[in-house]
Amino acid sequence: MKFKTKLNACATVMAAAMTFAGQADAQTWTRYIATGTGMRGDTDPFTPGFSAYAVNFTLTFSVISGPAGIYPGYSMTGTRFTVRNQFEESVYDAGVPGVLTATYRLTIPSAGANANFTINYADDDGVAGFPLALDNNTASGSFSYRSGDYVSNRFLTVFGNFTNFYVAGETTGYESIAFQTSPVPEPATWGLMLAGFGIMGAAMRTRRRSAAVTFA
Repeated sequence: MKFKTKLNACATVMAAAMTFAGQADAQTWTRYIATGTGMRGDTDPFTPGFSAYAVNFTLTFSVISGPAGIYPGYSMTGTRFTVRNQFEESVYDAGVPGVLTATYRLTIPSAGANANFTINYADDDGVAGFPLALDNNTASGSFSYRSGDYVSNRFLTVFGNFTNFYVAGETTGYESIAFQTSPVPEPATWGLMLAGFGIMGAAMRTRRRSAAVTFA
């Protein structure tokens, strides 16, 4: 099986089309990073069947952290942050302390993507709203993502569970959902790696012993 670590093409278009960074306004934004483990599946017209494998994933996104209000394309109403425009419709909700939920939909010509997730995190103050500090970085909850290019008939599905959640600090503007995946080595792969390290260690010890024996 050939593993590849990449941003899905649809997610790349999403990042280019949906970033409000650089807007000259008084708003501040907070970036979040969540990591976890799950399964990734890929389909394409050149490979028969559906290939699925275990992955680690990293999810990043940002929400407005002040001042609250309604702005072109997005709004913060209470503990709900909403983005709606030509391409994207997203809703982030932090109405329950220690719980952050989101739904996301991207629609562009001949392609699309959608994501849903719930992050249960260690809330610092027990107050509803998007966190600015955490008790610790452990997390739980579920994540699902699917995107497709209907012209090339390529599709990507990722689903899994969160293990960590981080407040990454302020950023310059809105950043839509983006993620990366990396394959989890299979047991056989780990075995080969450990065996390789053992052979390297044995060779180094033999070399040191050989170098220590000299004759005048």
